[in-house]
Amino acid sequence: MSLPAAIELVPGTHAWFAPRGTALSIAGSAIRYGGATANVVQVDVKPILNSTQADTAWVKFGDVINSSHKIDKGQAIKVRGPAPSRLKVKKIIYPTQEQMIEFTTEQVDRRALQLAFGSLAIGASDTQFNPDEGTPDVEGWLRVQIMNYDNTTPLTLDLWVSLTLVDGLTFDPEKLTEPKYSAQLLYSPLNSAAI
Repeated sequence: MSLPAAIELVPGTHAWFAPRGTALSIAGSAIRYGGATANVVQVDVKPILNSTQADTAWVKFGDVINSSHKIDKGQAIKVRGPAPSRLKVKKIIYPTQEQMIEFTTEQVDRRALQLAFGSLAIGASDTQFNPDEGTPDVEGWLRVQIMNYDNTTPLTLDLWVSLTLVDGLTFDPEKLTEPKYSAQLLYSPLNSAAI
């Protein structure tokens, strides 16, 4: 797919998450790096998700109502070299770089509760959970598809991230509870983007 001249209107974003340690349902089709043999989701094992196969490790977020991408290049280091009469900047190096994706949904699901209360994973059949038994973040694979106004997908991201909930959950009887997620990009050789 080629990138259009401009992504002018993005009426839809779809997002899925596959947490670290989740068993793969289609282990033979997982994307692996460096001879990884595990049959669970991890930094070097990405479950399959395409138009013909979808591993059950992926769980779709509810309706994503907005999303954003941010990059922090960190402190610039200016490399100077000799030039006539003085040293001039020859190159700029950014030794650190952080990327973040934030998105908001209109549903409070088990994942939102897990992140809001710092519990362990809350399974589909669980009827109770223990706050502060886990951590306030979950590592795993995030798939984000940006949908254009003409129902094409000009950008798909597959990223190993640390997922957190921004500002917890607010329950207000006069408006929807809209969990806002923050996904900090972590290094994986399998991180990819398709246009």
